[in-house]
Amino acid sequence: MTAVDRIYCDRRKHKRFQVNGHAVAFSSIDFGRIIDISIVGLAFMSDFEDGSAYTPNFLDIVHSDNDFCMKVPVKRTSVSKILLPCRRSVQFGTLSSSQAEHLNFFISNFTARG
Repeated sequence: MTAVDRIYCDRRKHKRFQVNGHAVAFSSIDFGRIIDISIVGLAFMSDFEDGSAYTPNFLDIVHSDNDFCMKVPVKRTSVSKILLPCRRSVQFGTLSSSQAEHLNFFISNFTARG
């Protein structure tokens, strides 16, 4: 992690955790390996050629090593693109209690809490 990454991460209200194993996020037009996740959002690496920040209605989260799959609403996205792949950051929309429970399960079981 670079000094810039540490400064950026330190400003977050909710800590993001690195994902263990093979987890992906995908929408109807994009997908990629999840880099980190929190209760309010995640970031993933995308090879999607359009560098614009699109906002799908929902995003699926899948962890292939543990047969985990869930769908979360999306509020907004942003893109940090220098070269492909680019980093896409996603803020979740309002989660139901069931979705929040599943997300907490994912964070507790499939991330490097630290």
